[in-house]
Amino acid sequence: MITALYYSPEAYSISAEKLMGRNVAGSTFLEALIEFGQLEKLQLFVDRGSTQKQAIDLKDSLSRLVEIEVISPLNFYKLEEAGQLFLPGPTIENLCARRSFIGHSRWSTYGITHTTASQKAMDAIGSLITGPIQPWDALICTSPSVKSHVLEILEAKVSYLRHRFNIKKIPDLNLPVIPLGVDTRRFEALPNRRKKARSKLKLTENEVVFCFVGRLSWHAKAHPIPMYLALAEAAKKTGKKITIVECGWYANTQTKDAFEQTQKTFRSDIRFLHVDGRETDAVNDVYAASDIFISLSDNIQETFGITPIEAMAAGLPVVVSDWDGYRHSVRDGVDGFLIQTFVPAQTSSQDLIYRYEMNLDTYDYYCGHTSMTNIVDVGQLISRIIQLVESKELRKKMGKSGKMIACERFDWSVIIRKYFDLWEMLDEIRAANQDPILTKPTIWPERLDPMIAFKEYPTKKLKVNDLLKTGAAYSSMLEQIMRDHMVDYAKQVICSPERARTALEKLKKDTFTVGELAALVAPDNLELGMRFVGNLVKFDVVRLLNGTSK
Repeated sequence: MITALYYSPEAYSISAEKLMGRNVAGSTFLEALIEFGQLEKLQLFVDRGSTQKQAIDLKDSLSRLVEIEVISPLNFYKLEEAGQLFLPGPTIENLCARRSFIGHSRWSTYGITHTTASQKAMDAIGSLITGPIQPWDALICTSPSVKSHVLEILEAKVSYLRHRFNIKKIPDLNLPVIPLGVDTRRFEALPNRRKKARSKLKLTENEVVFCFVGRLSWHAKAHPIPMYLALAEAAKKTGKKITIVECGWYANTQTKDAFEQTQKTFRSDIRFLHVDGRETDAVNDVYAASDIFISLSDNIQETFGITPIEAMAAGLPVVVSDWDGYRHSVRDGVDGFLIQTFVPAQTSSQDLIYRYEMNLDTYDYYCGHTSMTNIVDVGQLISRIIQLVESKELRKKMGKSGKMIACERFDWSVIIRKYFDLWEMLDEIRAANQDPILTKPTIWPERLDPMIAFKEYPTKKLKVNDLLKTGAAYSSMLEQIMRDHMVDYAKQVICSPERARTALEKLKKDTFTVGELAALVAPDNLELGMRFVGNLVKFDVVRLLNGTSK
């Protein structure tokens, strides 16, 4: 089996200082693809010179595991061997448009949703309707919730196009739901290191330890005050010593300071610990040392949520908001508790999105402002926390159930098989294509060949029957002029001096047509030959005889 990835280093790396969920998802996906993908070859498409070296370094580091071929734009056509190209994001429209240079039916292009709240992501989703997306392309949605957002955008776009242009034909889009995965083997031994991990974190056995794992951002991830309030109330009502370990990272010192200032309000009732969540061993220690996982996402930038799955794989009961992808990962009352959420009834006001679009708010502020009316039921949260704090048996039972479902549904070995199924489906659709136009290069309206796009700029056209003779630069200056830096900088797309001299020597006559010279400088490619002749006319290697023909 051969498959291809669009290679952007940060999308498959967890080394970034400002680590995002999509980085973790991309990194673990690549590892799983290599381990479980049964690949004969992995192609990496690299369209930026700045990332070429990193792709080659990755190839060298993985060479013992799988054959890797780095593909540049010069051999874009080689993606046909794989038959599909994966983009670690939703912006597939441009890659599909680029495919028009080769032929749309040569391979499938598919992407994946991470956040869908940003302008770039929303524009990418809208373009699925109007872009050259084919029936054999797809956008993977990581949860039914995020698919619902994708469909809302698409339905609004279709409604607009029907009103504006009275369109009748709506393309069929593939929007499969495939969740992110985890390597559950990583968490198998964690129960055995509980005692050591607690000692390392200076936690006593009489503490009930909650953990939150992920970015620490009240405006872009989860507002912590409802969680702090509920934990403090639970501590007061049960008389138990409750500790919350926030295992994550701050975007900057201002965010860190804000968290620490807020925590002062609750320090008399609960204990706070902070652990750097960018270090895998530290995260493992936190899972091992904890009794309960808690994450109350209330943010529109969240689409799936990998850490509840990790916590379940670690055997922890989870308390999470009934929000976006969380509700499709956690079974309420079985693996933990889903805490109900609310938003105000639908209104026609567009002030929040207006502020974002008009640059009054950054993306972070847009997400943060929106989250201020996304409600987590604190009363229910307190009740559920108390149930878990007071019952070790309940914690154990839910942790066991969660661990089982994490292995059965979310282990990467299971998820990669869903990708196999998707590839097979897309290949079948592509093989059934009956439109011969899609097998060949087609016009990309916004990327016309400049000879066509700007055809009305010149006085006349250079035609195959126009007569030529050798010019002033032919004899002694041909090589000198054609190798001058002002000319040679374009050597990849112009006629070489060697090719020009060889062709002109073969003609052996005083005058000749543009077509005759074109056939010699570029055999079997008249269009390229005409361009090469244009290069030579420009620098008077050959000269038009009495202007162009009428």
